[in-house]
Amino acid sequence: MSADRPIAPSWTELVRANHRNTLGLVAATSGTCLGIQRGESRLVTGRRFRPIHPTALPRLALGDSWFLGVLLCPGDSTNELVAWARTLSRPRLARIRFYFVDGTRLAATLSGWNEAGLPDVPTFKVDDFASFHKLFGRHHADVVYQDAMRAAHRDDTA
Repeated sequence: MSADRPIAPSWTELVRANHRNTLGLVAATSGTCLGIQRGESRLVTGRRFRPIHPTALPRLALGDSWFLGVLLCPGDSTNELVAWARTLSRPRLARIRFYFVDGTRLAATLSGWNEAGLPDVPTFKVDDFASFHKLFGRHHADVVYQDAMRAAHRDDTA
């Protein structure tokens, strides 16, 4: 490596320096999921996390750096997300993750999403706030890193 090129920051350094730039949204509509959502938005400080109901997503002005975790509980559906999700490009759809709790019938819960022809979204089982917090935090940090690298590359090529 030449002396005139700076050494790239580590993943941790980059995430730590940029985590406030990425809005983290946690959507939930019922049951245990609302408790998990409350925990994430109340107990996590120093980041831009916001609880949201899926019906509020179309009214939300999203910037370039955001991440959405959708909590799914028994009896929930993705129908409220479908109209909004259909307006997103594939790269923006890749910013969404589904997290489901025990007892959720995924085939029924995701039927609206699948029938709309939307692409598969990574889906993860969570048992409680602690397991959701760990996964959501990791996924959010990955988006922070990717967006920071993308922004740095834009700055280098500008």
